[in-house]
Amino acid sequence: MFNALSEMGGGGLVDATSTNNTNTALYNTFSIFDVLGGGIYNILGPHFTLFADCLTYVLYADSFLYYNHYQH
Repeated sequence: MFNALSEMGGGGLVDATSTNNTNTALYNTFSIFDVLGGGIYNILGPHFTLFADCLTYVLYADSFLYYNHYQH
């Protein structure tokens, strides 16, 4: 699903510019949480961190749908 959203410009819904900007923000977030992720995982545990990860992916997918309808 991630490949469909990123390679086709929001699954074919939006132009490639918005997808490129989204991927830039996503990979910047990855670089920050790569450093902090181990500590967060040790403090909060595996169940909560996986749950939070699933929620943020839903927000990522929904952001493309929102952008398709409202263009901002």
